[in-house]
Amino acid sequence: QEREHRLKTKTQRTKLASAARDKIITAERNAERNATAAAIAAAATVAATATATATTTAATTPESKAAVVTQTESKKQTIVDHVDKVQEELKLQKEREELRKKEEKERLLERERARERERQRQLALQRHEEDERRRIETERAEAERDRRMSETPQQALHRLFEPIFRHLWDMEFAILHGTNPFRIVIDAQNCAAMGVPDYCDVIKTPMNLTYIRDKVDGAEYTSFQEFFDDVELMLNNALLYNSDPNNEFHLAAKEMKKKYKKQAKKVMQDLQKL
Repeated sequence: QEREHRLKTKTQRTKLASAARDKIITAERNAERNATAAAIAAAATVAATATATATTTAATTPESKAAVVTQTESKKQTIVDHVDKVQEELKLQKEREELRKKEEKERLLERERARERERQRQLALQRHEEDERRRIETERAEAERDRRMSETPQQALHRLFEPIFRHLWDMEFAILHGTNPFRIVIDAQNCAAMGVPDYCDVIKTPMNLTYIRDKVDGAEYTSFQEFFDDVELMLNNALLYNSDPNNEFHLAAKEMKKKYKKQAKKVMQDLQKL
């Protein structure tokens, strides 16, 4: 309880001190308007009191009249001196306030100049980054143009149809447990071991993604049509051997053919724009 009492007392003192400071500040701000008038009013009051006193004193003791007049004049002079002092203090206070406002204005201007400098720095940085980005893009475009101008027809074909092949190679079929059977090689030497002994009786020209990959990597294709023919052969073989529409391999072949056609159509459209 004693601790709470001390804390409460301290808080009250702080509030009183804060209130006192506010009153002092208010008084200083009002001093210029009120001090001179108050001082003059005080002088008039003192003068009137002194005159009344002098009159009363003169009436009762004529011998001290000269002394009373002298005392009155002295008090008047004191009031005048006080008024002059107050006016001087007010003048100094006004000068200090004007100086403070000037310094505050200068600080605000300096902060604004600093913000402007930072803004200009950021703009310069953005311009530099944009110029650098354009330079890099230009260099890349020129390098790509030079590379294409120096590539052989087979290399140009490879660049165009290689993305199609990679898309087909990377496909995995949920219906086949995430596998891609079109990568598997089935020919006359292994068809029996693969569990399809009649495969080569039905399929006269086996084709798979592994065969196509070897041709792609070896740049053996000399035209789009050669590449497309091999892909079509592979898919038609799968549809022929697995002719049941509900067969898992039949469904996978149809899915791949649909995506392959879409990819091929896009490449041909891009070529027509060149």
